[in-house]
This record gives sequence, C-alpha cells and structure tokens, in this order.
Amino acid sequence: MYVAITGLALGKPFVVHIRDLIRSEAIGSAAALLMRRLVLPRAAGVIANSRASLDTVKDAVRTDNIAVIPSPAGLNPVAVESVNTRPRVDRIGMVARIDPWKGQEQVLRAFAQACATGDQTLVFYGGPAFGHETFDRELRDLARNLGIADRVEFAGHTSDVAGAIETLDVCIQASTRAEPLGQNVLQYLSAGKPTIVSGEGGPVEWVTDHKNGLVFTPRDVASLSAAIVKFVEDRPLRQRLAENAARTPGLRTDERVGDEVLAVLHKAASA
Repeated sequence: MYVAITGLALGKPFVVHIRDLIRSEAIGSAAALLMRRLVLPRAAGVIANSRASLDTVKDAVRTDNIAVIPSPAGLNPVAVESVNTRPRVDRIGMVARIDPWKGQEQVLRAFAQACATGDQTLVFYGGPAFGHETFDRELRDLARNLGIADRVEFAGHTSDVAGAIETLDVCIQASTRAEPLGQNVLQYLSAGKPTIVSGEGGPVEWVTDHKNGLVFTPRDVASLSAAIVKFVEDRPLRQRLAENAARTPGLRTDERVGDEVLAVLHKAASA
C-alpha cells in the first residue's frame, strides 16, 4: 500500500498485487477502506492470486489490466506416471503455520474421530505464528485430552516443503475462514498427493470434489472426518485422485508466474 501511495504522490503508474481477501476481517477495516477508496481505483494494473481475491475488489477497480495469477509456490509438478500412492495410509498431515484460523484444532478433532482405532500418525508441519505460541501448547493439550498424543507429530517449521509433503499419504487444508489462495493446496496437488480442502475461497478454484481431491464442508469436523475416512479406506480412490491432482490445469512454475506478472507490469508502464 505504501508503494501505491508513493506512486500516487509522484504521479507514477503502479500495479496492485492482491494476495488476501480485501475484507475487514482479513486485513482490518481501515486498510480495506484505503484499498477500495484510494488505491484500487487509481491502479494501472491489478494482479489477484485467485478469483476469490479479485471478487472482493473488482467493483473498485477501474483498469482493464487485470490478471489472476497464483502466487509463486516453488512448484515442480510431478509426472502423472510417477504418482503411486502407498498401499495404506500411515501419515496424514498439513503444511501450514500454527495459527487458530489455519484449522489445526478441527483437524485434530477430525483425525481423532476418523482414526480412533487405527495407528495412523497426524503430522503438523509449521511453527507457531508470532503471538500464537499459546495456541501451539493448546493443540498439544487437546491431543492429550483426545487420547491421541502418541500419534500426533508437531514437526515444526521446515524449509523443505516439498520434502515434507512427500512424507505424507494424505494432505489437508482446513482453514476456518476462506483462504484467498491456499498455497499449500497448490503444493499438494503439484506433488500428486491425495488432497482434502475446505469448500470455500481459493482452494475450490483448484480442487473439485471427487475429481482431483475431496472437499469438506467448511468448519464442519464431521465432514472433514468423513473425507479422511474415505481416503484411509479406499486406495483406488486415493490413487485416482492423486493422479488427477497431478493433472490439475494451471499449476505453474515460479518462472511462468514471473512471466505473467511481468506482462501486467509492462502493460501498466506503457499505458
């Protein structure tokens, strides 16, 4: 936003990159108002990381130099022929920072229901977001209270996201409010993993239920639990949806993302 205000002051064209839902609950009421009233109407270009993000601002945009381009996520899509799910599900997990709205609590509860009598392990890759260390401790306490502490692994922050995802048999995105994109979802699909996502926001622009993943009802633990059970019990389903995950149209390397962003910038500069 500061760059946009500087551009306005200097009379220079600027491009706005929308990477969140421009709503009060997501970015604060003051920031949302400034974006809609001051910044977006004067932008020479707008890039949104999803149609969901764009939909929250399109009525404030005046330029036709608009593009929906997912954020770079280090994707290196696997070949469909190399996708081979393991005979059984051992590790179910999520790659996301530890943060209440990312949904780790509902994943814990759903796993406890879905795998109550099994020996699967639930894995959380990601450290607590700043200020959420207490939530991390609450999750560990909840795992103990649910009787599954010995089957829950808090793996912490990792710089090797692809390697972390490779260790998982089922991957979950379960944010409790709509994700603008769901970068971890793109990483799961690109790796050819059986993927479960919440049915709102950016993730459902990429995942179609029973086509290239499973979609559960947002904020519904029972629905998420049922999706986990489907993947645990049905290897042919896992294999088919994992292969289709790798076939998902529009998965982009960072190089391609950069080229598409540059095209918007060039158009803005030449306007």
